[in-house]
Amino acid sequence: MTACSLLSYVSITWMKMVPMQMIRSRVQFLKIAALSLVFCVSVVFGNISLRFPPVSFNQAIGATTPFLRPCLRI
Repeated sequence: MTACSLLSYVSITWMKMVPMQMIRSRVQFLKIAALSLVFCVSVVFGNISLRFPPVSFNQAIGATTPFLRPCLRI
């Protein structure tokens, strides 16, 4: 997430790939903050949940990642 934020900042400010957009209101800021918080909590709980399945299941899911990545556009 940090790398994505830094690269986005570089592409917006230095490379001028897209115009800079300012947050227009407090409501918009709160919506962005809430979405960020929900995404962060989702990643944390996803990582915590990986502690419970057996290792073989984790390895099987990890092995399918290269095949599913083009389909999911991640």
